[in-house]
Amino acid sequence: MPHSYELLKREIIDEKLCTLCGACEAACPTGALSVTEQGHKQLFDCSTVIDHCDICYSVCPHTGELLEEVYREYVKAAPQVLEGVGRYHKIVAARSEFADIRDLTKGGGVATTLLVCAIENRLVDTVAASETEEVESVQVPLKWKIPIVPDYLPSMLEVRFHPAAVARAYGYAVYGYEKAKIAFIGIPCHMTALRKLVAWKHRIAENLKLAIGLFCLWTFSTHRVLDGILKELGITREAIKRVEVKKDVIFHTREKTLEVPLEKIWARVLEGCKLCADFTASLADISVGWTHPLPRDWSLVIIRSEVGEKLVQMAVEQGFIQVREVEQEVLNELKREALKKIELAEREVKRRLQADEKLHSAFSHMKNVLTE
Repeated sequence: MPHSYELLKREIIDEKLCTLCGACEAACPTGALSVTEQGHKQLFDCSTVIDHCDICYSVCPHTGELLEEVYREYVKAAPQVLEGVGRYHKIVAARSEFADIRDLTKGGGVATTLLVCAIENRLVDTVAASETEEVESVQVPLKWKIPIVPDYLPSMLEVRFHPAAVARAYGYAVYGYEKAKIAFIGIPCHMTALRKLVAWKHRIAENLKLAIGLFCLWTFSTHRVLDGILKELGITREAIKRVEVKKDVIFHTREKTLEVPLEKIWARVLEGCKLCADFTASLADISVGWTHPLPRDWSLVIIRSEVGEKLVQMAVEQGFIQVREVEQEVLNELKREALKKIELAEREVKRRLQADEKLHSAFSHMKNVLTE
């Protein structure tokens, strides 16, 4: 039987499906793996240290391993379902009650404020989020550093959660600082990796108490790729207010709307991201994002678990956030965007099949969950 890393290398890394989440690095009991923006690296042959270990292959979000267990545990218990979005308890519009947080996040500020609430109420004792800016205080009575995280984070606009978010943030919080109760905030592949770590019963997974997922389109192959595209368009990241994916990719700024052929964007997306069907982080306790025509200073919040429901209710009762019902027009747009990502992923799977490449099993599982 091939060693776990041999399978990971052959089926994921060599096929350029790795999205640099860092789950394998965080989980490796021998410290043999390293993930950077430049790619995936084996520091030494772990098979010389340990006879058999299947963890790096099993916890990778792009393999089919452990997904049945994960979906049974985290998805099927939720009572409602929206096609393309998956199962949930409730979907609401929300925004932070703190104007400074809304200003810093350039939106509703809900993800950051929920983290503040969780720490203030000792539900967690640290927040893991890779490569985000940290501040000492945001005009609330904090003694801890809280990452300022934009609620609207289609990763084509922001890359601060790459590379190796799971390894750098979550693994180091446990190993380096001995934190017992961790909140992790990240994008869909991070959520899948974390749930797989729990299903595998890895020891660092015992510390995960809250998972907040952010909506994500795709990630570009390097930080410079998006900068090059925006330079051609004559705009900056800061100027972009909204991104739509229809027949083309549409960038909305305050002054103008610019359309870029989808294929031009698609050619520069990480290969593994092309097979991802999950737009709204379906395995999170709470998914946070934004979609048109919701006002820009409000966020869309998908409550997916009892843990998430408890936190949102607490945040409302204690004056951290305000919530209101979501208009059907917003839900329709959310569904359209989510189904568009599934459509593009399915197109890519079929292309790979036509090229006699192996079907990516994780896509099949995820599509069933999101469209059941």
